[in-house]
Amino acid sequence: NIQTQMVYIGQSTDVDARWKSHVKAACGLDGVADSVFQRALKKYGVDSFTFELLEKVNKEKLREREKYWIEFYQSNKYGYNQKIG
Repeated sequence: NIQTQMVYIGQSTDVDARWKSHVKAACGLDGVADSVFQRALKKYGVDSFTFELLEKVNKEKLREREKYWIEFYQSNKYGYNQKIG
């Protein structure tokens, strides 16, 4: 979030589809914004967020690496992640 400097770390095997699902939920097009991150997308607007791919890994390592990056950025304390991986 370029306004608050808060981050969200996620994992996906289809990054484009995952991003779109977050945006649709935030806009009320596919359910309701039910996560802290989706509510922030709704509150600040999609244009207030930048997107960055941190790392490409095998599917088997997704959870491990997500946990690593959440801990690295402490996004469960200072961001939108609600738990560590």
